[in-house]
Amino acid sequence: MTRFLRVIFFYYYRIMIAPTNTAFSFVDYKLSALKFDMPDYELDGLDVDFSPSGVFIKDQSTFILRIDFAAFHVENSSRKDVLTTTLLATFKFAEVKELEHIPDFFYVNSVAIVFPYLRAFISTLTILGNINLIVLPLYNLTHLKEPLKENTSVIESFNQD
Repeated sequence: MTRFLRVIFFYYYRIMIAPTNTAFSFVDYKLSALKFDMPDYELDGLDVDFSPSGVFIKDQSTFILRIDFAAFHVENSSRKDVLTTTLLATFKFAEVKELEHIPDFFYVNSVAIVFPYLRAFISTLTILGNINLIVLPLYNLTHLKEPLKENTSVIESFNQD
């Protein structure tokens, strides 16, 4: 019975008490650009486009995620942007010093972490503007993993001074 209790305590300690290192943490976000041009007429629907990219800052173990978002409709075979914005999000890694060591799940999860902020911003903007409400549905964003990986660059250091 004593061995059994030691095993239970060991697993309880490992799961419930022992501190765990997270691979990365979400630091903050901001919307850095906005263009909004809602037409006077009723739209049947909007298409959306997400363009992710990133910068890994090696000396700070920091990743800056950039998502260029556009909501648009097609009129007479030409694209008319209704809303475009750029979201910048900062993530900090605990033990990553090289781009190659960033875990694969980060590329999917980072976009999924900041998407609710983008979604809420767009809904709030349109409802407070007293215009046609734009509510983005929930999306499966896993298809953005590869474009984000391909559009990620590395810089050695970054000084804001």
